[in-house]
Amino acid sequence: MKKLVAVAFIAAIALCCIFAQGAGETETAKWPDGNVNVIVPAAPGGGTDLVARKFAEVANRVTGKNFIVVNQGDGGGAVAYDTVYHDDEDGLNLGLFIPSFFTTYISGQVNENPMTDYKIACYVDRITAHYIVARSDAPYKTYEEMVDYIKAHPGEVTFGTSIGSRSHYKMVEWAKAAGLEFKWVEAGKTAKAITSLLGGHIDVTTFDAANAKSYAESGDVILFCASDEPLERLDFNKDVRTWAQLGYTELRCQDPVLMVCGKNVPDSTVKQINEMMVQVYSDPELIEYMRANGSALQPYDYEKSKELYEACFKVYDEVGEDLGVKAAR
Repeated sequence: MKKLVAVAFIAAIALCCIFAQGAGETETAKWPDGNVNVIVPAAPGGGTDLVARKFAEVANRVTGKNFIVVNQGDGGGAVAYDTVYHDDEDGLNLGLFIPSFFTTYISGQVNENPMTDYKIACYVDRITAHYIVARSDAPYKTYEEMVDYIKAHPGEVTFGTSIGSRSHYKMVEWAKAAGLEFKWVEAGKTAKAITSLLGGHIDVTTFDAANAKSYAESGDVILFCASDEPLERLDFNKDVRTWAQLGYTELRCQDPVLMVCGKNVPDSTVKQINEMMVQVYSDPELIEYMRANGSALQPYDYEKSKELYEACFKVYDEVGEDLGVKAAR
């Protein structure tokens, strides 16, 4: 009888060990367990979409997993944010966002809070220069002439942007520091803004490095200043001054890439995603592609990503309040 009890006891312990081992394996299951949808809050063809497509291509190769870009630009990105918000614990709907993710919440366009309803998987610094541009037939040919003209015609010069986006916040912050009063109008994302500018529907807008080079070299536009120091100084931008060189050194709105999960994804999985994201964003092919398009990327580990994410949101929140566009909640 004692032997039977002993055997039963040993069997029970072994069974417990098996269940414990299985539970441990479930908790540390490797991500991703299936295809990953890279959710992009923009239509195909824009700057964010191009980053996402190259990211997915490199991620497929580096990880051996299937990353699929899903464009959801409707509602100013609200549909994309909602998709990630409702994702389950598997974390297979991964948001590739920019700070418009913050500004749509700050201005009241969406209700989900980036700080409480999502988790940052990887914060990626994006060092890139955006150029203030106008058509070559504009009545001003230099930065000083543009400033003088706008000050002499307050509220008359139309600045085309995506209203409520991070670019809008960034440009308004600069204009306020420069003492310029534009008429801000909706021009959509990059491709639409270019069409609107060249078609004469808006007077001023912003171009990324690649479009600035292309249209400046063709003689279609004039570059007046750059938000940041360009990665390369070539003929087309050799004399273009940065905001800092013009004396605007207190501007705070940054332009990172934000890899975001829904709040249901366990922290252990988010950490795995972070490790994979750091590997992908550090890949030489992706680095060279971004450099050719005028950007340099720096991904951060899990803890640093959380710190930078919170700090970036705080800046946009404060700027939104300063600009009078922060929604009452």
